[in-house]
Amino acid sequence: MMAPAFLKLGRTYYISQRRYSGLCVASKKALFLFVNSIYNEEKRALMGAIVGGLMGGFIGRQIGRAMMNSTAPATPDYAHTLRFMKTGALPPTILQHPEWPLRHKGNGIANLPVIVIKRSEIDVITHPSYTTALKMNIGPAQISIEYPSFRGKAIRRYLHQAGWSLNWCGWDVIAIPDEAPVNQRVSASDAKRPTRAP
Repeated sequence: MMAPAFLKLGRTYYISQRRYSGLCVASKKALFLFVNSIYNEEKRALMGAIVGGLMGGFIGRQIGRAMMNSTAPATPDYAHTLRFMKTGALPPTILQHPEWPLRHKGNGIANLPVIVIKRSEIDVITHPSYTTALKMNIGPAQISIEYPSFRGKAIRRYLHQAGWSLNWCGWDVIAIPDEAPVNQRVSASDAKRPTRAP
């Protein structure tokens, strides 16, 4: 059975220990982390940077500066490392795909900030033992995505079949090459190498 084009991972994630609320979606080529809200003391500073980057130009800079007032903490370093964009600016091949999970139309969804992480930007996705979290690093940004209980096996199988490199509970899971025929692909459990990660 062919894997779906997209898979919902969860609705809470952390970037360098700062908590975010937003749908997290995986695909064969990228992860999409939507920014519904931010739970930390730097919310105004980071949202100022996002608004300034999304709107651009003089107006965007002025709004960004207004949100980052003199008493707000400095903008986090990762705000300039990660790729923020509007959901409506994603390619039509994504937005119009029948399996794309965000089906609502209108300015609310179109203007929703989203962080796009390409698969080529991540060396490995790590799943620590006794957790429900997927962890990865992009430059100085440490990202952790939480998923609901009892979803680990399905998520591992999907990411494996989609070609992501995984370290699951201390074991490396061999990524399937993009050119591998579907009938030669193996399950994630069969692809575990019998060596512990350092």
